[in-house]
Amino acid sequence: MIKRHRQSILLLMIAGILLMIAFLISQQTRSGERRPELAVTTHVDQDTLGDIPTCTDLASSEEALSCYSEAAQVSEAWVLALVDEIIENEAEPAREVEFIEAQIAWEESRDADCEFVRGVTNAEGGDGLFEKLICLTEQNLARLDRLAYYQNEWYCNDDCKAESEAGH
Repeated sequence: MIKRHRQSILLLMIAGILLMIAFLISQQTRSGERRPELAVTTHVDQDTLGDIPTCTDLASSEEALSCYSEAAQVSEAWVLALVDEIIENEAEPAREVEFIEAQIAWEESRDADCEFVRGVTNAEGGDGLFEKLICLTEQNLARLDRLAYYQNEWYCNDDCKAESEAGH
């Protein structure tokens, strides 16, 4: 009988702890506060991002390869910086998760598409690396345009919208 009584008390204590944890989680979600250590971010410092090189009129194939590689890397860094900014601005956790999932799917699609481009070029007797790097850069630039649209439409305040309209 005493053993059963102890088990009941232990069960009630566990239930109380679980209820307290659920309450704390609901309060954190309701208040909009987030634990930064749980956020998925890219941590790209926009001040350190360089300009995307144009890669025209290069003398050697080594220079071209280096330029196209840098263009792909810099354009991807710009994409990641804007993704990070959008994630920071998103107040709804569910929409933040949906955006992250969409971004991951886009990255996988971009990578598969550009790898396909490289494979086709390889099959035709070329290396395909130039074409892949060009593909990555072009897709990153297209994604930047789309992300800028999201940023301006969803998270831009009135001052930002006025600035955006004056710039066009």
